[in-house]
Parts: sequence; structure tokens; C-alpha cells
Amino acid sequence: MRNIILAVVIAVGAGAIIYVLIGLLGEAIAIPETVKNGVAGIPALAIQKTYGLLEERSAKRALTSAAVAPQIALREFHPLTAFLFSFIAWCGVVMFTGAVMASLVGFAAVLADVDLQQQFGIALVAATTIPLKIIGAAYIGRWIGTRSRPYVFAIVASALVLGSIACLFSMSLVFNQDSLKLLSDYDTTSKQYESLLPDLAVYLLFAALGFWFGQRQKLAYNMGFILRVLPEKTQQTIVEMAKEEALRGRPAATVH
Repeated sequence: MRNIILAVVIAVGAGAIIYVLIGLLGEAIAIPETVKNGVAGIPALAIQKTYGLLEERSAKRALTSAAVAPQIALREFHPLTAFLFSFIAWCGVVMFTGAVMASLVGFAAVLADVDLQQQFGIALVAATTIPLKIIGAAYIGRWIGTRSRPYVFAIVASALVLGSIACLFSMSLVFNQDSLKLLSDYDTTSKQYESLLPDLAVYLLFAALGFWFGQRQKLAYNMGFILRVLPEKTQQTIVEMAKEEALRGRPAATVH
């Protein structure tokens, strides 16, 4: 539980500190709001790595402490934990890809033709944010899948939906309607939410595929974690034992 709290505090706190620092820097240099949000979202995007490092540190400390029984088995995520991690990580994905998109759309602003500018902005959305979000959704699904039971995917899906709605709402507060028109054919906020549904369905599909793959990789994930926290000599011994066992089982499999 402590590692979960620390991972959330680090991700959210680091993002807030980065946002404030960039805001102070922005007083001297004009930095777009989306760029600030995107850079501030990187710690949230990396919450999986942060939590993994905290778990490894705790496991290594338990192994080296004589007063603590060496317990390095990975526990499954509680549904609330899965929701929290998925929500934070997905917000990081949306914020980061939004910064990438806004930076590219900024280059389109130099074009004099408004229609061409709008078409170019929409093309950039399709070419940058959608593929990056698909990768992010699959990555989140795989991570949660390796540490959860099958029904937890419903929790992950709800986190992605709520995260997308929350980020779209925050973006509507940051941008004016003229700027939003460069990213969408729709003029009203309600139409923008409706336009989110097809893309969200694609993200959920790839999140489901990632979750399914993570479920199949549970054993490999657990073994990889155990090998990372064990001493190097012990790692080599386990690898050699597994290799010998595989070689012994190979002739028997050939005979049958």
C-alpha cells in the first residue's frame, strides 16, 4: 500500500512541480499551455516505471533484512488501485500526445489559408495522437493485465473513459473555440464529446488486447520481477537450473 501511495504522490507531485517551473519560465519565454500540460504529464505517463522501481526497492530491502521474512511475490492489483493507476497513466498519455499535436498544429498556423490550416490540423491529429494513444492504451492494458484478474478490465475501461472525458473538458477550458475548430469539424462542445466516441472505442479495443496479452504474460512478468531483485549469482543459478531442466525434458518430449 505504501508503494502505491508513493507512486501516486510522485507522479502527481512531480507533474505539478514541473508545471509550476515551466509556468515561471513561461513568463520570460512564451510557452503554449498545451506544451506545459504535456511536459507536466510525463511523470503520470511513467507511473508504471515509478511503481515498479518502488516495488523492486522494497523487495530487495526485504531480502537483505534479517528481521523481515523474504516475501517477493507480486500481489494482484486491487480494483481501486487498477483504476487509479490506469486513470493517472491515461491522463499522462492524453496530455503528452496533446502537447505533441498542439506543437505540430502550431506549425500549421503559419499557413494563410484557413481551410488548408484546418485540414492540416485534422491530418496531424490522425497521424500523431491516435497512433500514440493506441500504443498508450495497449501498454496500460498490458501492465494492469499482468497484475489483475480478468474482470478488472472493466475497471480499466472505465478509467480510460473518465480520463478521456476529463482531459477533453480541461482542454475545452484552456482553448478558445477558434482554436478547437482547428482540431475538429464540430463547433459545439457537445459535438466534440460525440466525436470522442469512435476514437475511444478504438482505444478500448487495443487496451483489451493489451490486457489479454498481459494476462497471458503473468508468469513471465512475475519471474522477471523475481530475477531483477535477486543477487546476480542467484539469478545465474536459477537460469542454469531452468536450462538444465529444459534440456532434460527435451528428449522425453521427442520420444512421445
